[in-house]
Amino acid sequence: LRTLFRQGSFFISTFLCLTIITATQSVNDIQIIGNNHTKSSIILREIFHPIPEKFDTLLSQQDRNRIYNLNIFSTVKIYPQDSIYTIFVNESPSYYPIPLMDYNEAKGWSYGLGIRTDNFSGRNQSIIGGAMFGEDPVYFFQYSNPWIWGDHIGLTLDLLNINSEHHVYDSLKYEKAFYIGSGFQWNKFHNISGSLGYVQRTLESIANKDMPSYEFNHIASQFSYTYDSRDV
Repeated sequence: LRTLFRQGSFFISTFLCLTIITATQSVNDIQIIGNNHTKSSIILREIFHPIPEKFDTLLSQQDRNRIYNLNIFSTVKIYPQDSIYTIFVNESPSYYPIPLMDYNEAKGWSYGLGIRTDNFSGRNQSIIGGAMFGEDPVYFFQYSNPWIWGDHIGLTLDLLNINSEHHVYDSLKYEKAFYIGSGFQWNKFHNISGSLGYVQRTLESIANKDMPSYEFNHIASQFSYTYDSRDV
């Protein structure tokens, strides 16, 4: 028991000494390691720790969480090293293939492929695009930049083209849509966004080719609010 107590006391003392040394260490500059593709400005704009200043563990943890929440890094570490505020990141894969498939009971299968990147040009821009061919062709494209200007003011663009046949009724629907949206972050945890779009739908008869088609055009809007207080 005495041996276990001494070993435990040693580890606790060592941990406390390292914590005290780290807390009193000053940092005079910033160094980023591992951002081979990501622009340094994308990381630096998430840093709130004052430089030069004594290293603050709580502020560094908050900086680490903000960088990690960009969803473009698999690992984020922040620590003082030789009076330098060191940020180590490990980038996630830049591109993801997305297999697409859909089954229509009346007609059968449709297949396609999409691709997604969450860090286009190293600026934390998200692009998703793809196409599906077969019985119900689909084409889509989406662009998102969560911080394009100001303080967390973002921009989104959506293009959609769908051709589908109803599995019961005698109708073929062609739908085209375009959305443009924006959003912002308020008080760190509140995310507010909205979009405005133009949608065109055309209905045609499958069996009776002489029947005229019907076209409908309308404006669509969307609004979203999210409260996000996650640490990571």
